[in-house]
Amino acid sequence: MKGKDDLDYNLFDEVKGTVNIDNDPKKRILQLPVDELHGDTTFLVGTQTGYNCAKIWATSFPEDKDAKSYQIKFYGAKNAPDQTYSWIAGAATPAPPQPYAGKGYSGGIFTITWIGTGNYGNGWTPAHVNGAPAEGKAQVTIFLK
Repeated sequence: MKGKDDLDYNLFDEVKGTVNIDNDPKKRILQLPVDELHGDTTFLVGTQTGYNCAKIWATSFPEDKDAKSYQIKFYGAKNAPDQTYSWIAGAATPAPPQPYAGKGYSGGIFTITWIGTGNYGNGWTPAHVNGAPAEGKAQVTIFLK
């Protein structure tokens, strides 16, 4: 409880630091979560059916009609190295998911993959893979025209 003579705030410590602010009007920066995509597919080899199962870490964001180019940096996961991709607006997504787990670009939305956490071709066993749950963040920088 605070007594009537106590201050609203108490000084705990003094620190000095520098804050860098990037207010470049030609950039938009998005901080996004990383999600897990999951997809399964089957394929025929002769008369035998094969199975593929994928678990992929990825993020999605909308296309910006004013974009000149894009850069995405995935970071902050314990079990995956940081990864950066860049591409020119209008070009193909640099790291699309497996086709049965998602699309690299659809309906104005980009989906960029970071890492696959499961087995991409478990062959003849129709079982799901157990990948690590998604973690980390994605920073998207949109460079404007």
